[in-house]
Amino acid sequence: MFLRNSRYYPAKGFEPSDGVIPFDGVLPNEPGDAKGYIEHLVDKGQSLEKLALHYYGDGRRWWRIADANPQFILSGDILDDALVGERILIPMAKEL
Repeated sequence: MFLRNSRYYPAKGFEPSDGVIPFDGVLPNEPGDAKGYIEHLVDKGQSLEKLALHYYGDGRRWWRIADANPQFILSGDILDDALVGERILIPMAKEL
C-alpha cells in the first residue's frame, strides 16, 4: 500500500465494521517508547503547525507531533481552550 520509506508504511488500514468500511484510510501509528520526547504545556491559540515551526523550524513537520499524540488528526488542529494547560508530547526532531 505504501512505499517502504514512507512514514505511513507500518500503519494499519481500517477493519470493516459489519462488512462496511466507511472510507479508505489508515489508522494512526502506535506511539513507541517515549525516548527523546519532551512535554509541552498547551497555551491558547497554538496549533500543531505552529508548534512544529517552534520546535523543528519547519511547520510542515506537524505530523511528528500528531504521531506522538493520536488525538490530533489534521495539521491545522488548533489546541483549543479545552486543552490549555494540558501536556502533549513533542518528539525529537530526528529518529536515532
